[in-house]
Amino acid sequence: MRNLVFLFCLCLQTNALLFAKPVPLQEALENGWVKLKATGVGGHQNQAIKAVFENLYNRNLEILVPAGFIFDASDSTYQDLIVVKDRLVILEKDARKSALCYTLCIRANRASPVASLAFLSGGMATGALMQLAQYIDKQGLHQSDAAQYAMWAVSNNHGLEGIGHPELAKFTAQLLGKPEPTYHIQYAGTGQPGEQAFRNEPIAVSGAFEYENKTDITATFALYNEAGERVFTFFENEVKKPGRHRFRFNFKTNRLPSGPYMARLTDANGRTVGGTRITL
Repeated sequence: MRNLVFLFCLCLQTNALLFAKPVPLQEALENGWVKLKATGVGGHQNQAIKAVFENLYNRNLEILVPAGFIFDASDSTYQDLIVVKDRLVILEKDARKSALCYTLCIRANRASPVASLAFLSGGMATGALMQLAQYIDKQGLHQSDAAQYAMWAVSNNHGLEGIGHPELAKFTAQLLGKPEPTYHIQYAGTGQPGEQAFRNEPIAVSGAFEYENKTDITATFALYNEAGERVFTFFENEVKKPGRHRFRFNFKTNRLPSGPYMARLTDANGRTVGGTRITL
């Protein structure tokens, strides 16, 4: 009898310890403690997933939907989404509750989800994808366009130049073992629901340029295509005093074809003082 009482008390203590902190969603699903139904709100960024939870356990639950949890689209023509902000859901016994989750797309070549599209549990991400999702959550970047481009750099091997947030770009570069980008490409934006999320339409490129001249020069700074033709001028025939100089530049690129370009500073005789390679 004493053994039975002991075992009963041990079970109560185990349950108390088990739910003393929030239960990760994946664990709750694997143990059959909750039922999940997830649908798209329309789009892939911000609060793009509506998750409905049903408590199947005989007591109150706190469920954590952590940054890094993946929702797989039921239709493979649409994007899978990854959670980038922790979401805590408190479920009373036998209750149902809905919650919106902040997500980003991890399938750039697919269409942005439409409203009411069903999603399935894809479990937790691993490796760089998980680390990036947690970093975005920790830094409060879950509503940032830069975070989406960083996610595509990890999930779809896109260039780091699209990120446009210095610290996030640095973190992503370190995560992937790649050099930090030296310039930023601004794109036209991401697709609407039903359209491809990533639109490879650069509209501007910006960055910082440094050079040194020992004498007065009359300088021109411009963007040149692979054939050496000038396609955009930032400034022309400006007198620059001797010294070390640094300035920020911005070129409009929305009508330029993809490919390699060179941002080049030249003197009055057309000699190159300095340059940086740019790929659109």
